[in-house]
Amino acid sequence: METPVLDQFMKAWISLFAHSPKSRIIFKTQTGQSPKTHSPTRWWSKFQVIKQVHDSFGDIPNFLNTADLPAVTKKKLTDICGQPQQQAHLKIELAATVDAMEPFVKATYNLEGDGPLALRAYQELRTL
Repeated sequence: METPVLDQFMKAWISLFAHSPKSRIIFKTQTGQSPKTHSPTRWWSKFQVIKQVHDSFGDIPNFLNTADLPAVTKKKLTDICGQPQQQAHLKIELAATVDAMEPFVKATYNLEGDGPLALRAYQELRTL
């Protein structure tokens, strides 16, 4: 699934929190939750970041407008959120990604660990 606006936004979003501890503190202060971080070695960590952006989308414009963020990254993010058409595309791509991927993420975590994996795998495949 191609999501060009979401890909561009997420690249800047992940970079923002990876390189700016101050941004993490500001986000937590404003939203009450710590920003999720991406790790290439953790299953579905990028999806978890995307899901958090989706779920807290209403807080993001305020965060970008009031926060003392690194200028280059802030500009990349506000260029997307500040243009109605780009923002609309971002919302659609976020919703489509979360809707499409959530069953796969749940299935992965349900099949993790010990137990009757063959039966669980069969049930998960039927569900998907």
